[in-house]
Amino acid sequence: MLASSVPWYLPALFLSCLLWAFSVQLKEPLRERGVLRRLFMWAPPVLTAGLLLSRAADLFSLNADHPEVALMLGQGADLGLRFKVLMTGQGAVEGALCSLFVFSILSPRLPSLRAASIETASFVQSRMMAHAGWWGLVVLMLLFEPSAYQPVEVPPDAPTVATNGWSSLALIAATTLLLMMAGETLTSTAHVASSGETQRLLHRAVLKTLVTLVVVWIALLQSDLFTSTWWARPRTDVRLAVALLITVHATLMTTVHAFSTAAEGL
Repeated sequence: MLASSVPWYLPALFLSCLLWAFSVQLKEPLRERGVLRRLFMWAPPVLTAGLLLSRAADLFSLNADHPEVALMLGQGADLGLRFKVLMTGQGAVEGALCSLFVFSILSPRLPSLRAASIETASFVQSRMMAHAGWWGLVVLMLLFEPSAYQPVEVPPDAPTVATNGWSSLALIAATTLLLMMAGETLTSTAHVASSGETQRLLHRAVLKTLVTLVVVWIALLQSDLFTSTWWARPRTDVRLAVALLITVHATLMTTVHAFSTAAEGL
């Protein structure tokens, strides 16, 4: 396991996300420092991808010390079950976080910004990275449990934890999209007053978010989220809690924040 064999790995990922959170302030000082700037930009996605690749290698090789192998798969799991655990377990969270980071870096290439100036594209990228950095810290603190990155000392004779369903992957994918589009909304509203170059980005982000919000809210309403038993112990399903947090954030960005920005321009 990469994170356990390299003790500094997760702290380095946390630090890189923290630096991203201040990318607006660090953009200018790092502009002329090519190697340092590339290291700053690509550290979070590369480190997260390393975790995902290490997890995939452990799952497909049935590494007995790996938590998901020991607790979910066992030594007799077929290839399909290994792939399912990779896509619905902690690997789904790592993949989603990596996707968020890569999307933020490549945000200047969005179709909505094809006609934008270099300054506007740089503005969007730095703020998208800052948004992703802050949320990366939240995800690391809430969803990166230490037990998921530590070897199992005494593996059980048989799996003791049920695998997640494919609906878990769908919810993670949808909430990741909400985070991406919330970042677009937050970034475009910050620039739309001084330049109309992000207006198309704002309109498209709001429309995409509204459609995705309908789907996610329906899924959350059908989950255990609004039962008294879940609210009594929300830490029993942290993914659901984070999904609610992201969905509320995206809802506020799309309704209150975007609407107030549009109203100011009337």
